[in-house]
Amino acid sequence: MTIALRNTVQEMSFAWDLLLETTIFLWKDWPKEMRATGLDNHTRFSLNGECPHCRRDAVFSQVGSPVTDGMEGASFRVISMMKCPGCFGYILAFTNHRPDGYEFEYVTHYPVGMPNEKLDKSIPKDVAEDFQEAIRCQWAKSYRACVVMCRRALQASVLALKAKGDTLVKQIDDLAANGVITAPLRDFAHEIRLTGNAGAHSDWLQDITEPDAESIMEFTREYLDHVYIMPAKLQARRAKTQTQPKNA
Repeated sequence: MTIALRNTVQEMSFAWDLLLETTIFLWKDWPKEMRATGLDNHTRFSLNGECPHCRRDAVFSQVGSPVTDGMEGASFRVISMMKCPGCFGYILAFTNHRPDGYEFEYVTHYPVGMPNEKLDKSIPKDVAEDFQEAIRCQWAKSYRACVVMCRRALQASVLALKAKGDTLVKQIDDLAANGVITAPLRDFAHEIRLTGNAGAHSDWLQDITEPDAESIMEFTREYLDHVYIMPAKLQARRAKTQTQPKNA
C-alpha cells in the first residue's frame, strides 16, 4: 500500500469515527434498547443504545471484520466486535441480516452491563441495601420483586425513624402526623405500600407492570431524597456558612 493510499484510508477512518461521535449529539429519538442500523447490504452496521461501560448513549462502530453465521430462514447472523466512541469500551454484537436489503435486526450484545446502584451516603445502610435490591430487580425486569423491595426499603426507613404503630399504615400516618414527612410524601409512601402488597400477594387482582415499577421506584427515590438526602445537604451547607463572617 502506498503512503498516499494509506493516508487516505486513515483519513476516511477518522472521518467515519467523527461522524459517529457527532451522531451522538444529533440523535433526537434515542432508543431505550439497542437498535441496529444497516450501513450496506453486506455486513456493515452500527448499534445505537446505552453503553454498558460508561452508561452513556452511543453509536457503536464496528472494529475489524464481522463474522457471519449460518442462514436462518431468509436471514443470517452477523457477529461483530464494536467500540463505544465515548469511553472506547468494546462490546460483542449479534444481529440478523437479510441479504436482499440494508435491514439488520438487533439480537443481543455482551457485556449487557450492570444497573447503577450508587446511592447517597446519607441513606441508612439497611434502607439503601433494600432499595439497591429493588434497582437490580427493575433492571432484570422482575417488576413484582422490584415493588416488594421498595416497600421493604420504606418500612425499614419508618422503623428507623421510630414511627409508632403495629402496621405500616399506622407507621406512615404517625410520621406525617408528627411532621417527620409531608402530606405528599405520606401519599407517596402509601402508594409504595399498596403496590408492594400487590406484588407480594398472588391473590390480589392487580398485576405489576413495567410502568408500575417505574412509578414506585420514582416515588421511593422522592421519599429517600426528602427524608435523607436533602436534610443532609442542608446540614452540610449550614455547617459551611457558619464558618463565614456574619457581617460580610
